[in-house]
Amino acid sequence: GSRVTKPGEGRAPSREEDIRLLRRFMDDKAENAGIYGHLARRSTSPASKRIFRSLRGDELRHLKMLRSAYFLLTGDSFRPSGQKPVRGGALTLIRSMYNRETKSAEAFRRAGQETKIPNLARIFKSISEDDGRHAVILERMIRRLMD
Repeated sequence: GSRVTKPGEGRAPSREEDIRLLRRFMDDKAENAGIYGHLARRSTSPASKRIFRSLRGDELRHLKMLRSAYFLLTGDSFRPSGQKPVRGGALTLIRSMYNRETKSAEAFRRAGQETKIPNLARIFKSISEDDGRHAVILERMIRRLMD
């Protein structure tokens, strides 16, 4: 049987689409790092503080990977947009980050499958796995906080 394809489906993203995607991913990673830093500073529990610092470190490492991939692809550097103000209670922010990490894991997984640039595919797959792990960590944290 034939199947209907969505526009853009079934073809590799163009170099320009990969570049736009990298910029969006870098903005998201910079924002995530800022939110985790905020949560670490506000946290009163040493264990939670440690977890948020570790998640922030992962996000900064991802950002560095994406920035170097961007440079290799374009010969240019990219500065993520400035940090937005962080608002909301800790539990609400953790829930929001759980949702962001879940969506991010899927977006990186899909991007890794679609790009034809081996370096990007490898980086996207690695970040997708980390973001999936982040979602699990945040889910466990919410469960503990709600006990």
